[in-house]
Amino acid sequence: MKSLSIELFPLAENAAVIYFNSQQQVNLLPMMQQFQARIEREPFYGYEEMTTAYMSAALYYDPMKVWDISRGELPSTWVMKWIDERFRSMHFHEGGSSSRLIEIPVCYGGTWGPDLEEAANGLRIGRQELIERHCGPTYTVQMIGFAPGFPYLQGLDPSLAVPRKSVPRKTVAAGSVGIGGGQTGIYPLELPGGWNVIGRTPLRLFMPEMNPPVLIQAGDQIRFVPIDEAQYWKLKQGGE
Repeated sequence: MKSLSIELFPLAENAAVIYFNSQQQVNLLPMMQQFQARIEREPFYGYEEMTTAYMSAALYYDPMKVWDISRGELPSTWVMKWIDERFRSMHFHEGGSSSRLIEIPVCYGGTWGPDLEEAANGLRIGRQELIERHCGPTYTVQMIGFAPGFPYLQGLDPSLAVPRKSVPRKTVAAGSVGIGGGQTGIYPLELPGGWNVIGRTPLRLFMPEMNPPVLIQAGDQIRFVPIDEAQYWKLKQGGE
């Protein structure tokens, strides 16, 4: 894409930040994933990993290994030149690679979603309508961040945007599904948080004993499926 460009900055002595810019209204995630795939197919000596966010990525490397091949240049300077050269030789396409569709069962309201009623009242809709609107879209996982396995999801119905809690909770249960502003997400662990908790899934999003340790990856498609309390406990016990 001719309208796609990047800006490069050193993040630390072992990392560089890549900002992706586009003059067109496009989802940058597929392009970032294509670039990441190119780098991982043809890594330089010392490359460690690349992680993506909404409009940027961080590339990590071993500066001592890069020093061995940089011919006197600072490792950060050599790495940024290398990234720029690879980017300029790329041919991007807007369609992303095939993504997984993952269904997330959610028990809404009550103990599982203590903020559901308050959120529905604030939006001047019924609790069932809020649930139906939340389950309606197919969401795209734009990035994993905040905590291991926490998915930031694109696709929330704009009519469901509610402000974050004025006083965050000290603990939010693992599996809690929340809305914060114009975004929705799932807490993978018991964490502090200020999002409005409307339900909970029995699925484990972060499994440190597994490889990979996270259930959901950037680029996946997500659909929420409402379940009742009995189904919640059945799935919860089956996953333990």
